[in-house]
Amino acid sequence: WAVLVALALAGVLLAAIHGVGTGSTLLDGPGYGDGTVERGGATAAVVLETGTGSAVSSPPSGAASPPHLLLVTLDDVGRNDLQFTKWAPADSAGGAGVGEDSSKWRADQTLSPFLDSLAARGVRLEQYYGQSLCTPARATLMAGKYTHRIGFSSSGSDLSEITPYANYSVPRSHELLPEHLRALGYTTHGVGKWNLGFCAEAYLPTRRGFDSFLGYTSAGVGYQSWVADQAGTYEWGGESMPLVDMLRMTDSSDGGAYHGVAPVDPGEYSDLRFMSIATKKIEAHAADPARSASPLFLWLALQSGHSDSGFEVPPALRKDSDYASFFAALKTRHFSSKTRRQFAEAMLIADFVLKEVVGALEAATALPRVGGGKSQEDERRHYLVVVMSDNGGYPCGSDLVGSNWPLRGSKMTYFQGGVWVPAFVYGSMIPDNRRGGTYSGLMHHVDWIATLRAAAGATSPLPSSYDSVDHWTGILQGQATARPGPLFLALGKSYTAMIYDGFKFLHQVSNCSWFSIDTDIDDDAVCNGDGSGFNFLFDLATDPRERRNLYEALPDVASHLWALAEQHGAREITRHQFPWTNAANDKAYEAFAAAGGFAVPWGCPVMEE
Repeated sequence: WAVLVALALAGVLLAAIHGVGTGSTLLDGPGYGDGTVERGGATAAVVLETGTGSAVSSPPSGAASPPHLLLVTLDDVGRNDLQFTKWAPADSAGGAGVGEDSSKWRADQTLSPFLDSLAARGVRLEQYYGQSLCTPARATLMAGKYTHRIGFSSSGSDLSEITPYANYSVPRSHELLPEHLRALGYTTHGVGKWNLGFCAEAYLPTRRGFDSFLGYTSAGVGYQSWVADQAGTYEWGGESMPLVDMLRMTDSSDGGAYHGVAPVDPGEYSDLRFMSIATKKIEAHAADPARSASPLFLWLALQSGHSDSGFEVPPALRKDSDYASFFAALKTRHFSSKTRRQFAEAMLIADFVLKEVVGALEAATALPRVGGGKSQEDERRHYLVVVMSDNGGYPCGSDLVGSNWPLRGSKMTYFQGGVWVPAFVYGSMIPDNRRGGTYSGLMHHVDWIATLRAAAGATSPLPSSYDSVDHWTGILQGQATARPGPLFLALGKSYTAMIYDGFKFLHQVSNCSWFSIDTDIDDDAVCNGDGSGFNFLFDLATDPRERRNLYEALPDVASHLWALAEQHGAREITRHQFPWTNAANDKAYEAFAAAGGFAVPWGCPVMEE
């Protein structure tokens, strides 16, 4: 009873403080590397200030049909890396401090004209959180559950990043996002970065809801070589051999086949291949009467932004009629390092890719004609585009450098710079009075299963084991949907990173500092954080830059939040069925060698729960 009374009093204190209830040639891209050549999507008339030129002032009349869904995941893009998330100088809580030069923290170094135009005509998600690292981010996005429910939680020292030798994935008992959408009648395709496990065939994306997938399976690859950037070799014949990490995968309709894919031409930039595949999938879906009767879900997980080797802007893109001037403009800007300039160039490439893919999607939204009946060429299927970063920027990258300034921390930490990320929604489903607006509901990667199911017209609720919150009505109406409990970024027996009632509570986690946009750091240890035994409490409403640690000043609040974390942990934390490891092994060597030097499934045990 004493504990219950203490918790109740602490809850009263929280309420008292915060209130209660608060014509491009690049489109003719190469194919899968099997001797075929793929044609990209038809080039839309491009006006960068207004997107692809298609009218979006009124929603289409085909309202009864579920919308096409395009989910775009950017890689390691911070809130200081895109124009639409830059801080306003008048923001006293989060803007430049007294005597601080705002030019050092505004995102004026980067250019993303098309992304910014979409955000300006969509709804910006102002309180959107990812995870601190690539694999946990994708695990929560696809599973709709916090990391501690699916085995990927960490205090910061062991972040469970998947490499070619990782023997784990999201356990098979968890149904992933494409499986939910397939159950609603969707055709599902994925391109880009999977990074959720592939050591067993049961972990491949095409065994987990995708009809097809082309992409890489580890954390990163060379931008033009597609050799894995981490653990990118295997031993064979007494030699260390390069390991190419790119697979074309199909579902059971083709026997569940998977094939290694190599660049067709030297210097083939990864995201341009993904663009080619994505636009072709969209066009093929629209051109096939049988397929086009069903809605399309496409996950486009881009590489641009991630610090990987071999980055170079494709020469043809520097000459593109729409983007040559933007690349030329970057040459006139001051950058503190080559790595920061390369990041800015990567953002322009991602912008170009999104322009082409969204243009193909908008061109493909015509509903099929009714056989023998009245033409429905003017009927349009709704479509929805979701764009977010997986985690914050990485100021310590050796090849590309992202920026979260003036926020504290980096990718790999739970401070705002590592987890508070850019995000927006755009499409024909957004009402006129909401275009250009913002949404203030507290959101996380886990929420897209519930939110996209609602956008697709699903009415049945998710089981209580999901952490996914439906924000769809809130986004359309501008009223924040309340979370029923804490937002957990991490939760273990002795640690947590959580947001609740406006507070960020970090218990026994790594410490980290702030990284100016002019900082040139090539040292992973600096960004990974200092140790794992620090405690923090921040009031995010008044201190988004996390400069004032209230842990000692508000001990009752800290105690209440830790007790709340322990309650959730006691009933929700998933234990690994067997030890997880990224250690190289002979079994993987044999499989990679047999596949001709490609990273393929090598027969690890399958974790079901």
